[in-house]
Amino acid sequence: MQIKNFHIIRSLERNTLSETYLARHVQDNYLVKVRLYDQYNITNEEVREAILQRLRNSYQMRHRN
Repeated sequence: MQIKNFHIIRSLERNTLSETYLARHVQDNYLVKVRLYDQYNITNEEVREAILQRLRNSYQMRHRN
């Protein structure tokens, strides 16, 4: 399976809201964790906002190393 520029290698973790995968960038060949959320199970607005805040925090911590 491929999502944008990432080839999914295997599943790492699954819970009621999301599944986390190990993936490799197709061109640059580095490994990342990709988390896919199940939008149909996220109906509570507080949970949705908590997820969005977590994503914002993760984005701010990006570093090339």
